[in-house]
Amino acid sequence: MSDLVKAIAEDLNKAVNASVRSRIRADVRERILAAPSSEIMTFVQEGGRNHPPEVSVQYATALWCFIREQPFEGSDLDSKITAPIVKAAEEAVVRELNSEPARLAIFEALAPGQHVNAEIRSSVLEDAAWLRAEVLSTVGAEPAQLAAEQIARAAAENASAVLQTAGAQTVIAALIKASMTTSGKLALAKLVSASSAKLASGTLMKLAVAAGLKKVGIYILVKTTIVKLLIILFPAVAAMKVPVFWVFLPILGAFVYHQLKNVPSKLAATLPETVANEVGRKLPEICHNYAEIVAADIVGEVLRGGSAHADNR
Repeated sequence: MSDLVKAIAEDLNKAVNASVRSRIRADVRERILAAPSSEIMTFVQEGGRNHPPEVSVQYATALWCFIREQPFEGSDLDSKITAPIVKAAEEAVVRELNSEPARLAIFEALAPGQHVNAEIRSSVLEDAAWLRAEVLSTVGAEPAQLAAEQIARAAAENASAVLQTAGAQTVIAALIKASMTTSGKLALAKLVSASSAKLASGTLMKLAVAAGLKKVGIYILVKTTIVKLLIILFPAVAAMKVPVFWVFLPILGAFVYHQLKNVPSKLAATLPETVANEVGRKLPEICHNYAEIVAADIVGEVLRGGSAHADNR
């Protein structure tokens, strides 16, 4: 099954990496330019308290702490726009993984030269039943039942854990044996294609992408980029080892009343490309995690889906 996961992940990454980068660039840029300047310049504490831009000692302190990456009132600060930008990136990845090119790439990885069409999609349940019969003839009912129970317990943790359970490994070996034939390979490819479409449009895929982007460090990347922009906008403030308010407040006042409106365009000039490139660089890992989820779902689908239709065969 590791070969299956690898084949899916590699072909999927090749198929969507460029489109993921392009979509993230466009969607993140659109989100930034649609944001009011005050959203970018509003700082949020870990408890959820907001500090919108204003000429005050409290906001000046928050701005200084954000630029200097220091705690404010005992907690870290972030820009209010960070979470929406990350969400835009997540949704861009999910949409591309759920695109037709992505599904075709997964199918082609397992059944080269075949085509995904309405007839193939309509026969997915029959293939699940057929593969289940092949599994039962190879491993017997008890190991298959054991695999089903282990999958049910491990699915709540992660797909990798599912694939490593003894029962799942037994079923996987039987599936690989069944897929050695042309009909078996095509049946498995149909199931993988159907499973990927189901998962990519569901909550599990969104959670997996969110976890993958968190691992990439996208929150930190967005915050760091905003900090760099503010250092350019407030060089004197960035240079202060402690906030000197009689110097700081006039600078802040001039910024709020004259330059605040320019912040979105300045941020949109750099951040979308930075996020797109970093996600694209880490996309093979996200695709691999996705492929593990698909593979685990296929094992479960063969055990679940086949039993409901076995009497009709």
